Amino acid sequence: MARSTLIAILNVCTASTRNSLQGLDYFTAQGAKAFEDLEGVVEEIGEKCGKGSLWVKEKKEQLKSGKRYLKGDYKVHASTRSSVPDHCRAYALSDPGDQDYLLDCDHDHEDRCDRCSQLASVVAEIKETLEASNCSNDTKDELNFVIVQSKQNINAWKSHLLRSGNQDECRLDVLKQLDETSVLIVLDWAMKYLPRKFRESQTDWFAKRGIPWHIAVVLRRGTDSQMEMMTFVHIFDSCNQDSRTVLAILNDVFHRLKGVMPQFQSVYLRQDNAGCYHCSLSIVTARQVVEVNGLRLARMDFSDAQGGKGPCDRKAATIKSHIAVYLNSGHDIETASQMQEAISSFDGVAGVQAMICSPPTSPLRTSIKWEGVSFISNIQHDEECLRAWKAYKIGPGKLVPYSKFNCPSELPSLSSSSDNSVKVNFVPIKPRRIKKPTADLKDDQNDGKDDDDNDIDDDCDNDDDDDDDHGESVGHDSDKPKDTLFSCPEEGCTKSYQRYSSLLNHIECGLHKRSLECETLYDRAIMGYASRLEQGTTAIPELGLGKEVRITVYSALSLPMGWALKCSRARGARFSTKQKEYLSAKFQIGECTGIKADPASVATAMRKAKDVNGERLFDSTEFLTARQVASFFSRLAAKKTTDEDTEDDDEDEDHIAHLQRENHLQEMRDNIVTSMSIQNAHPIVYDSFNICELVQKSKLASFSIKLLQEICSSFGLDISNIKIKRKQPYINILRELVKGCKCQLGTVK
Repeated sequence: MARSTLIAILNVCTASTRNSLQGLDYFTAQGAKAFEDLEGVVEEIGEKCGKGSLWVKEKKEQLKSGKRYLKGDYKVHASTRSSVPDHCRAYALSDPGDQDYLLDCDHDHEDRCDRCSQLASVVAEIKETLEASNCSNDTKDELNFVIVQSKQNINAWKSHLLRSGNQDECRLDVLKQLDETSVLIVLDWAMKYLPRKFRESQTDWFAKRGIPWHIAVVLRRGTDSQMEMMTFVHIFDSCNQDSRTVLAILNDVFHRLKGVMPQFQSVYLRQDNAGCYHCSLSIVTARQVVEVNGLRLARMDFSDAQGGKGPCDRKAATIKSHIAVYLNSGHDIETASQMQEAISSFDGVAGVQAMICSPPTSPLRTSIKWEGVSFISNIQHDEECLRAWKAYKIGPGKLVPYSKFNCPSELPSLSSSSDNSVKVNFVPIKPRRIKKPTADLKDDQNDGKDDDDNDIDDDCDNDDDDDDDHGESVGHDSDKPKDTLFSCPEEGCTKSYQRYSSLLNHIECGLHKRSLECETLYDRAIMGYASRLEQGTTAIPELGLGKEVRITVYSALSLPMGWALKCSRARGARFSTKQKEYLSAKFQIGECTGIKADPASVATAMRKAKDVNGERLFDSTEFLTARQVASFFSRLAAKKTTDEDTEDDDEDEDHIAHLQRENHLQEMRDNIVTSMSIQNAHPIVYDSFNICELVQKSKLASFSIKLLQEICSSFGLDISNIKIKRKQPYINILRELVKGCKCQLGTVK
């Protein structure tokens, strides 16, 4: 094709690269899945309800636009104070039922964001179109359930984005307050390290038990106001990741820090929402651990649940890469001591100290109760009490006296087998020095994108001038230097750097410079109006005659105060007997056939399941989500495991390996035979009905003719020659089908 034709194609179909993603937080994953489900609903409405392809295309484009907005520009629009209720953090994170968690705004919330309103409007329009369509009631109930669940997941994603941005402000404020006597400690359990050998056999690959290890990243500001970092890695052969272990690790970190940093006085703690951190025992007892070491606990903050990656995750990736080098040099890593040796090999990782530890043996006998502790995100410790917030800087905070808690008298401690004489010092967070650019290139490169060569702390301090409150700013691609290689991975941030070390510096302690990815007409109008006010233009433009322009005003779907706060999940009703029987039947079929039921597929099948009369088995109020089905299956599996007798452990390893190979080959043969013939796939199953069992017990007569027809059609049986409206012909066909099954031939094991 001609070059002009290719360019024309790219104008319509923009070239893009899509990558698979793993480890996404469940808010993002479920939110993205919700948009896909809504697109499926739109396609089904267009196909079954006759809305047409143009309507389907329009709604799908609006849904894609809303998804792109949440992934990109929504974080740019959100700010501490805004007249738009969707963007105002003070309004969205205030609790109207408690004055301690309420921040009054000095402005009204009467403005509307066209893109937020469009997203809400398109979901409402899809639901209204479904209700007004001529679809069957069964189809309406099924699609309406999908719409309601998708809307909830999208709103949860939107709330999560706003909470995450607000909690990140706390981290930035703490970094500004650090000095030579204070540190910020970020705690996190790394994913268990799976043992590996330099030469690993096939039998060694299976049934591995991971090595637990904990990471504590310490940040401080040095004498030259330069950010410095140190990392403590605690490795265990086996331990419980509970509050007792976390408090013992914290005590060990403080003890080691005092040996490296004699002027150490105050500490700021930051953790994620894991239960071992975000519980009353850890929160209250942490103050005792700090005071025992002669320190002061200034603050304790928690990131939003599933709030993204932090310095611990980045440091864990660096350590794993270092371990891989040690492994590839001909060593095995199967124990905690070997893992510690791998981290210390080749002069170790800069600023990282690894210790082999044993978990504390003495249990904490004290149980501390604090109602509503899971909703607390920020805590400031004072002399006699602590002050808690649900969201950072939202409200005066609630005072809780320490006398309310029954604090433990003994504190847990770790026993370390590592050499305590080996000490690691802080390492500065700075990019490596390179040759300064020539005079010709200096003006082009020194545009604020990479100022690290002149001042190491520019990424931490000078960003304040660019974006004081992380509000809105509009960036243009033409402003970016052409030779920058590394862009900030944060959505909406336009910072880019020539060196990867500069990017890490920005991520650890820098401020994001956010810019709109896509300007709407509303955004351009605001920026143009502000520009004209600054320029003082007073000329009255002349209006010419032209066509009438109709501006669409999106209907205001008002949001209540506190709409983005974490809320307690309503305790769902117990599963009905009908739901339990259906799910248990699906589980048992999976146990018999070896083909385990997928929770998502079962949740979808529930919406179409029918009883023996051919009527729908469940109404819309009884539909379950994939997570509910997975939880039920998990409980059944746990119960089955406890009921089974444990196998003897005295069998020879070679015999076990031989049996595993034989079982694997038998499964392959069974799968091939099953795919070739329905009759060999005992039991013969339709939905949750065991056809073999129903034939043996002569229960097919209770089924309706409609359901019998569907069963025969699903197995590809010819029923075209049946002209009479009777059950018996269909029952006879199914009996003939079952006669060839293994259960009738006596070959079932």
